[in-house]
Amino acid sequence: MEAELMSLASSMNMAMASWLDTLTQYDRQEGWREWGCSSVSQWLSWRCGMSIATAHERVRVAYALGSVPNIRAEFAAGRLSYSKVRALTRVANPYNEANLLSMALSATGAQLDRICAGVGRSDPSKDDPGLALAKRTVRRRDHNDGTTTLSIVMISDSADRVMDRCSRRPDRRPRHGRRRQRRFHQPSGSDCSLWRYRRNALRGFG
Repeated sequence: MEAELMSLASSMNMAMASWLDTLTQYDRQEGWREWGCSSVSQWLSWRCGMSIATAHERVRVAYALGSVPNIRAEFAAGRLSYSKVRALTRVANPYNEANLLSMALSATGAQLDRICAGVGRSDPSKDDPGLALAKRTVRRRDHNDGTTTLSIVMISDSADRVMDRCSRRPDRRPRHGRRRQRRFHQPSGSDCSLWRYRRNALRGFG
């Protein structure tokens, strides 16, 4: 019976890996828009019976696997459980993937949770600008309604500046080309004769 449970668990892992791969393809094709949903997470909640929080997490894991191919391969082979993959994708990157994967294959699920939590607290990219820069990514998705979604991973300091710019109200339209018109007041009274003299002199009648 134990062998059967382990075999079924491995099959579940392979099925979940395939399911997540299909999920990313479905999201990129925006098939959920045909049903009037605002996101793939909303579609998962409706059609697959998930809570929104669970749906968001599945989407996160699905996309995160794209940057850690070795973890993804072990998952697809059934040697990593979804629980382990979920923990790994929170902290794994191309620099630490090999070490984390080695520990994940021998650790229990509970042990790996603690390991990944420790890695997250002591992430070297917080002190190494090179690692932080290597994590930068930009994804663009154009929609049929004329809008565009940008997904950006950047350094926190840069993100603060971007958010500050985005939160500002747009400036008023510049008044380029507008010339301030001067009002010309024709003199009256005692200044009238002098004004007429100067005007005629400029016209060549002086």
